[in-house]
Amino acid sequence: MSGKSSLLERVHPALARVWLAVVPCIFAALAWCAANFPVETNVMKLLPAAADTAGPPPAVVDAAMRRLDRQLIWLVADDATTAAADRAAPALWWQHQLAALPDLENVAGAISEEQQAEWLRFNLRHGAQRLGTAARQRLRDAPDAWAQWVLAQLYSPFAGVGADELRNDPLLLLRSQATAAGGTADTGITLDKGWLAMRENAGAPTEKTWRMVRAELRGAAFDTEGSRRLVAQLDALGTDFSKRFPKVEVLRRGTLFYSDHAAALARRDMSTVGLASVLGIVLVILLFFRSPRPLWLALLSTGVGVGAGVAGMFLVFGQVHIISLVLSTSVVGVSVDYALHFLTARMLRSAEETPMQTLAKLLPVLGMAMLTSALAYMVLVVTPFPGLRQLAVCAGFGLGAAFATVFCWFPFLSKNMPARRPAGIVAAMLWLRLWRRNRALRFGLPAVCAAVGLAGLAQTVVNDDVALLQGMPETLLAQERRVAGIMGRDIGGQSWLVVHGATGEEVLRRLEAVEPELERGLASGQLKSFQLLSRQLPSLARQRESHALVVAAAPAVLAKLREAEVEIEQPKVADFSPLTPTLWLGSFASEGWRHFWFEENGVVAAFVPVTGASVGQCAVGDGGVGGGVHWLNRRAELSGVLAVYRQSLCLLLGVAVLLVCGFFVVRFGVAAGVRCSLPIIIAMTVALSAPALLGLPLNLFSILALVLVLGIGIDYTLFFANSGGGATTAMLSVSVCAATTQLAFGMLVLSSTPAIRGFGAVLAAGIFVAFVLAPLAAPLNFRSQRTSARQ
Repeated sequence: MSGKSSLLERVHPALARVWLAVVPCIFAALAWCAANFPVETNVMKLLPAAADTAGPPPAVVDAAMRRLDRQLIWLVADDATTAAADRAAPALWWQHQLAALPDLENVAGAISEEQQAEWLRFNLRHGAQRLGTAARQRLRDAPDAWAQWVLAQLYSPFAGVGADELRNDPLLLLRSQATAAGGTADTGITLDKGWLAMRENAGAPTEKTWRMVRAELRGAAFDTEGSRRLVAQLDALGTDFSKRFPKVEVLRRGTLFYSDHAAALARRDMSTVGLASVLGIVLVILLFFRSPRPLWLALLSTGVGVGAGVAGMFLVFGQVHIISLVLSTSVVGVSVDYALHFLTARMLRSAEETPMQTLAKLLPVLGMAMLTSALAYMVLVVTPFPGLRQLAVCAGFGLGAAFATVFCWFPFLSKNMPARRPAGIVAAMLWLRLWRRNRALRFGLPAVCAAVGLAGLAQTVVNDDVALLQGMPETLLAQERRVAGIMGRDIGGQSWLVVHGATGEEVLRRLEAVEPELERGLASGQLKSFQLLSRQLPSLARQRESHALVVAAAPAVLAKLREAEVEIEQPKVADFSPLTPTLWLGSFASEGWRHFWFEENGVVAAFVPVTGASVGQCAVGDGGVGGGVHWLNRRAELSGVLAVYRQSLCLLLGVAVLLVCGFFVVRFGVAAGVRCSLPIIIAMTVALSAPALLGLPLNLFSILALVLVLGIGIDYTLFFANSGGGATTAMLSVSVCAATTQLAFGMLVLSSTPAIRGFGAVLAAGIFVAFVLAPLAAPLNFRSQRTSARQ
């Protein structure tokens, strides 16, 4: 050992100086990468590149989802205590207040007379070109069919055909078009004095009229700071509204409110669970070492490790996913072990050996711990999933940098570190003595832990539904359900049919080809509702067909109406004028429909909102209707991403465990290799069963926590299997490592977010069992060495 220590002492100063030059470069690279490289937030980018080509164009979908997520809706009730003319006052006040908020744009509520006139002129000009399927069929069958329909509208006490409407549109083309535009049964949305209005509990004593106010976010719905500011302003407006109109309700709907709730939960976790974890870790290290120096040394090595890992991800991949950044925190739980193990040995033996002698003794175990943990992570490099490859690169750089910091700097920084008798040394020695002398403990405790783990696995339920990852507040869900009920929309089963093509005309023709399939799905109950944009903007071919039918049938319809003694002027059908997407989008007539039409990177797409529990069973599907038609269900697709990741990660973890166990067998022999492997395998088994004990499903986040259990379990096992500093040093260092790791990650079980709570449960259970069973890896003839630190 003296020769090895002497060689180490000669080369060590040069290595320390080299690392002193490298560390500033690491943080300079990290700062440069953070300023110049983007952070990807699209969860679908976690899929392999080939998977992106299976559905709609990703760029179009991303743009569409961002725009749709920015949509906000409020329903404002009537003030029933006032005169009929003043009942829209609450909605009007709300609209004006929203328009004054800088974070909102395109605020729409009451439709002005000018806008109504513009809408009427536009639709009269193109009314003959925008007939629905039923209207065209009536004109094809016979003029009598259309004339009878007009007469039914005129004489119906509920239709409300006025003299102005009959004079401007004697064939009632606009009325025909309006009845076909929605694509579903009547939603109950009507135009009331310039407002989109809905009635709740119509005909009952509790009947209430609601007016709609819409707006769009200027920024992204998931902009944490912007969302927090805007929701606070909206809450303040709501308080003011309640004072002005105490008997009037306001309901709201939008992604903004869910994202703000998630951010609020995260802030609460950071301020409670996070703060408690940090304070607990600081307290444990201070109580154990009774000195602040070990604390900042542990933070130093961990900080360098995390900085190097994140910088390495950016430099290797150029673009890093935000999920990878979150997962990079797992490097903290592993890399801190190297510092704590070295500092524990120094505290116990600083009176008997120099820092370099301590380093020489611990170098084999620390090196093996770093290499095997890095090996377990590096298995993820072979996966086709970008997020897992980024995590592997982060772990490789991070663990190496943390180890290098301990190796190069700690012998200098721990000089004159006083030897102390650490807290818990008596309990550690007693526990080691039990492991040495009590065969029932050595064989019985692992068996009991394994039985508990297997019993828990039998109760485990796997569920990758993305909606289960975050608890939704009942107040928001109740408002969502009520808004959906008032508007006649289904809150569940929301999907999108994406129809795309190279030109707008191609997309419109495909939409029209899809329409019969959607109608059949509606009739069979597979679908509950849909909104088809092509009923507002038909293809040019259909426009010409409709116009020709109206021109041909108008004289005969007029004759039939005159036979019924209806005073009607000679219909003047406007000349055909092509209604293009550009013309339509630029008119007020497209209000409320524009956000279903997208053009991105030379691709045009229309989105069809569809609701229905069995929407995936509809005959329309990928590649149907001549291609360019795909189902898009964000919840289902995100859940699919999580499921694929979970399955792949389980397979890779199995490979990693086999490699680590094989390393143990090669390094220590068959018997010792099995003893080293058992604590890790049993700990992972118990960890997997932990979510079931809390009533939580097993999902991707549980498996990600298992990666950390594997990495930490390797360290604990090696500290005992190859303890150059003695079994007592190993026991104490593993104890403080387990305590700090439990405080850093195990307390996540207290989180209010289900995904984080499940992550914490797996970690807490796995790390505890890995700690308890770690002495099993020690040689059978090991002895708990007494320390000379008697202070």
